Amino acid sequence: MKLKVTLESLDDKVRALQYSSTNKKLFIGCKELTIFQFINQQTYKIKNIEEEGSIYSLFINNNLNNNELFIGRHSGSLQLFDLQQEKYIFNLQNYHDNTIRCFYEDYNILFTGSYDYKVKLFDKRKNKEMKLENDICHSGYVNSIFVKDNSIYTASIDGISIFNLQNGKLLQKIKQKSEVLSFINLENNLTFCCKDGSVKIFDLNCNQVIHTLFSYNNCINYSMNCIDNTIENTFSGNSNGEIFNFNNENLFQQEEPLQIKDKSSIRSICCLQSGNNSSKQIRYLAIGTQSKSVQVYSYNTI
Repeated sequence: MKLKVTLESLDDKVRALQYSSTNKKLFIGCKELTIFQFINQQTYKIKNIEEEGSIYSLFINNNLNNNELFIGRHSGSLQLFDLQQEKYIFNLQNYHDNTIRCFYEDYNILFTGSYDYKVKLFDKRKNKEMKLENDICHSGYVNSIFVKDNSIYTASIDGISIFNLQNGKLLQKIKQKSEVLSFINLENNLTFCCKDGSVKIFDLNCNQVIHTLFSYNNCINYSMNCIDNTIENTFSGNSNGEIFNFNNENLFQQEEPLQIKDKSSIRSICCLQSGNNSSKQIRYLAIGTQSKSVQVYSYNTI
């Protein structure tokens, strides 16, 4: 991996990153929304006078090829930002009682997970919350969400919890030794990372952990904070400023972790769209850090 771009002196820790494959721009969640254009290498901020809370989560559904960016704030506010016009469409203040940490979208329903221990459903067609028979509640922060068939999968201090999508009823809890901080879907699996530094694979067919990609064998455990993937690779970043690269085709093939230049805690990670270069594909990986910077790396796949 080769460092290509460093964006420094941003206005806060970089807790969220999202890339728009339509607009070819990287959206950076700090105190204000910051935008990096790959074409001309320019960076600029979008001022939001209605909301002072820092950004903790961003969501673009690149599968739909639309112009929507959802923003979750530390204050619990939910915002919609138009990518083409580059302006805020709405701001739902106090949508959650605490920080909005994660998003997922399924058939025009936006799922939000929060530090208020709850998951909420937002109907995009009606622009309002969709109530279920039961509240989807946890024992701690909701860190990640995934939906499959009629089930909602969540990551929290409870481990991985499964709820019924129709009524919100808890179906199953799969406890882990440490808090699950994030997960990412690939086919029939969820790859998740934990506060104890481990990275594991959860099978959605049998609802069990089937493989451990990485775990510490000593008393020094750095929290594995974030995770993202492509078809070929899964990347995870930890609190010691290390990037782990796992080969999705060969789970036993793992590169040595890459130490980012300032060794700052990695708070967010985002795989970007690739471009072609002869027989190889050039891919990019964006890293958001505790030290208010973003680092963009390039790497090749055969």
